[in-house]
Amino acid sequence: METPILIHHGSIMEASWKHHGRSWKHHGSIMEDQKQKNNTNISKAT
Repeated sequence: METPILIHHGSIMEASWKHHGRSWKHHGSIMEDQKQKNNTNISKAT
């Protein structure tokens, strides 16, 4: 009896992770930009 619930729950998790994945990709590019800026600041300092 539990299996159908798990399968259903699994697909909800899957959907939310796919949605979250997009946010992470977006967030990742922001982080990359920050790294680039930090690297420039570091090289200017040295």
